[in-house]
Amino acid sequence: MFVGRERELTQLQSFLGRTVGGRGQVAFVVGEAGIGKSALLQEFARRAQADYATLVVAAGNCNAYSGTGDPYLPFREVLEQLVGASGARLAQGGIATENSRRLQLLLARSLQVLVETGPDLIDVFIPGAALTGKIAQAVLKKTGMLEKMEEVASQKRQGAHFDPSPAAQLRLVEQYTNFLLQFAREQPLLLILDDLHWVDSASTSLLFHLSRRIESAPILMIGAYRPDEVAIGRDDGRHPLEKVLTELKRYYGEIEINLTQAAATEGKELVNALLGAMPNRLSDSFRQALYTHTEGHPLFTVELLHDMQERGDLVRDEQGRWIEGPTLNWQTLPARVEGVIEERIRRLTDELRQLLTIASVEGPEFTVQVVARVENLHERRVLQAMSRELEKRHRLVLEQKEIQIGRQYLSRYRFVHGLFQVYLYSELGAGERRLLHGEIARVLEELYQDRLDGIAVQLARHYDEAGEEEKAVEYLLMAGNHAVRLSAYHEAVTFYNRALELLRELPDTPNRTRTELDLQIALYSPLVATKGYGTPEIAAAYTRARELCQQIGEAAPLFRVIYGLCGFNLTHGEHEIAFELARQCLDLAERTQDSGMLLEAYRMLNASSYLLGNLTFARDYAERGLTLYNPAQHHQSAFLYGQEPGVALYSWLSNQLWHLGYSDQALRAGLKARSMASEVDHPYTSAYAMHYAAWFHLLRREVAAVEEILDPATTLSAKEGFLMLSAAITWVEGWVIALQGRQDEGIVQMREGISAWQGTGAIIWQPRLLVTLAEVYLSAGQAREATAVLTETETLIEKTKERLWQAEVYRLMGEAIRLRDRDEGRSVAESVDAEEYFRRAIECAQQQQGKMYELKAIMSLSRLWRDQGKRAEAHDLLAGVYGWFTEGFDTPDLIEAKTLLESLSGPVEFS
Repeated sequence: MFVGRERELTQLQSFLGRTVGGRGQVAFVVGEAGIGKSALLQEFARRAQADYATLVVAAGNCNAYSGTGDPYLPFREVLEQLVGASGARLAQGGIATENSRRLQLLLARSLQVLVETGPDLIDVFIPGAALTGKIAQAVLKKTGMLEKMEEVASQKRQGAHFDPSPAAQLRLVEQYTNFLLQFAREQPLLLILDDLHWVDSASTSLLFHLSRRIESAPILMIGAYRPDEVAIGRDDGRHPLEKVLTELKRYYGEIEINLTQAAATEGKELVNALLGAMPNRLSDSFRQALYTHTEGHPLFTVELLHDMQERGDLVRDEQGRWIEGPTLNWQTLPARVEGVIEERIRRLTDELRQLLTIASVEGPEFTVQVVARVENLHERRVLQAMSRELEKRHRLVLEQKEIQIGRQYLSRYRFVHGLFQVYLYSELGAGERRLLHGEIARVLEELYQDRLDGIAVQLARHYDEAGEEEKAVEYLLMAGNHAVRLSAYHEAVTFYNRALELLRELPDTPNRTRTELDLQIALYSPLVATKGYGTPEIAAAYTRARELCQQIGEAAPLFRVIYGLCGFNLTHGEHEIAFELARQCLDLAERTQDSGMLLEAYRMLNASSYLLGNLTFARDYAERGLTLYNPAQHHQSAFLYGQEPGVALYSWLSNQLWHLGYSDQALRAGLKARSMASEVDHPYTSAYAMHYAAWFHLLRREVAAVEEILDPATTLSAKEGFLMLSAAITWVEGWVIALQGRQDEGIVQMREGISAWQGTGAIIWQPRLLVTLAEVYLSAGQAREATAVLTETETLIEKTKERLWQAEVYRLMGEAIRLRDRDEGRSVAESVDAEEYFRRAIECAQQQQGKMYELKAIMSLSRLWRDQGKRAEAHDLLAGVYGWFTEGFDTPDLIEAKTLLESLSGPVEFS
């Protein structure tokens, strides 16, 4: 019988009452280790199900060793329970039996809701094999959903494409949320998430998303965590849960039930008092860490401080004050603390101590069946030892929830205090640790079999500690791939890099070469998502991958590697190198006659040719690619190469056709790109299409059209964290402000956008950004500033060979000279330098066959000649180029040209 905590139970029941009434709620139970959070939550769940006949309970736990790198772990466990793929239980006894009965009655509906609202969750959040077992098959067959479920599971098994872009996380989160909302329409739902202080970053995002979406649904979500662990932070930064808690408190108000406020206050007061009694400059993070490791226990705290002073972890500064040394070792236990722990451990029989020693190797949380198999003991005997002796009598471990793998239940326990696990593990010699890690890894492989990706993180750690590098690399690659499927990109990069470190220790064999190639290629997607296309790590990974491809001699991986290197060089302004790499892509694609590879090769040739100023070649490559393009066949390329290829080609082609003088065709291509993007479930492609549409309308000087695009483009890019696109949007916003007559404000905004763009490491497009900035400076009458920007642009073009903007640089340099001459009172007849720049602009545009820049340059020269009295020459020159055009006569540039042409053919007016 549960005793005490009635006040806290009443608080939880009030949350539940509002939830059952149709108002979703979020609450957190806060307490230190061993304070009874889990017991409280189990009792609350038992009472809740007794009070509400239709309430369903599901629970998930984070894990100390793998939780921070095991994406969505607690939410995966919740989903497995709701769709009958797991036998996980909150506790032994009535709650498990009753909850299982309710879930079985709802199984048909839960499976149907999963297929309808969350197909992408299968084999990512939940194993597909678990949904096609005997019980599930019977239910699905009865409801007519078996064929649909088998189809979805089959697609997953056959390696159906997943989305490696940053947008993938949003899609998974949305599907998970929609599943819960749909599931809860017919019965209230209680979700319990325990040990959130070990939560991974992906689960944190999902937690926040769910918290804001369940307001109108009968869902109560209760999380439990240790506040000291959250306060310390993670990886020298803020704990991922901290920001979420702050936002949810602001949104929902008081949502915490603190079980240890008084105890925590006393413990922290002791820590502060002890530190206050000695002169020191110790940081707040040290104080928090000290409290975390001792939990305010007087003996542990005093002895740990003294021991850290003795071994030099704490040192005195010049004034005699204690400060933190270069390293802090929290794992070494002081002698007296070891003595206290040893006194508790010494009371155990040899068998019990051996069981706990093996458990300590698995980690702070461990599995009874693993301990039993390693010791070659009967499972029941070990369970009895854990439950009756080590938990109830010696109070050294606490039972956690069971999990079901196939037909087998696995019993999970954890140490009541981390120091007991640290002590037992440290008592082992290095050789014994190594052997035990290997044995535990092999037992875990046997137990989990077809669900190894769910414990790949743990297996990688055990094999790493066992010195079995090849197996560790295998599971690190598996863990990284699983993290990418969940859009947990930071974790994926960590796993891949650790695998590469271990791989260097293995002998050079064909298998090692293949594995390293897989790892180097796999790094591309998470690195792009976390650091951008321009990060040097991509270049390093893909340069090495190319060397490996040459050893293996296969075309498909080599194509992806060269494509990635091409994109990297394009982003870094190495356009001639990028063009050569694109040609190599085309050679590979032509050899294989793979239409997808051919399409992507033409994309890269189109982009590099365009930036180099080869407009007709760029158009030709775009049209060749679009001839091959088949939406049904090539949509999935977005998940391999970043954007949907048809949308990307039409977006670039719209800009290129404008340069070539086909403004109406360009407009149609741009509209086609945006229309296609709206039909693709790929946020980066949508933002990409809007980005290029804004730039296209900028070229046409259509402010209203740009403004229409800005809001959705800004919102989407910011929401998804598309740094390069967000920087470009900032620049476009500044341009719009400048065209509205607020040049000074617009210049500041454009400068911010350019700085943000440069901050991503991208050099591509910088000449375009600077040329437009110079034009705004000229419109504001600032010739000197415009000239400085144009000089910077010329240097950049010379370096990158991004010659597309060269003609416009020459033209604007001439305009800057004319403005400066007027400001300094020089006569128009003296504008020889300006005319030279205009002539160079015309010649450059003609060489590139860029009719729009040729028109703009000729208009500038015609105005100069008009002002010099050479009206006839000006008229004939302008009439020649204007007569070439066959479309786009309603665009600002051609309207301006027509007006100028008519003014040149009229009578001369004398003042």
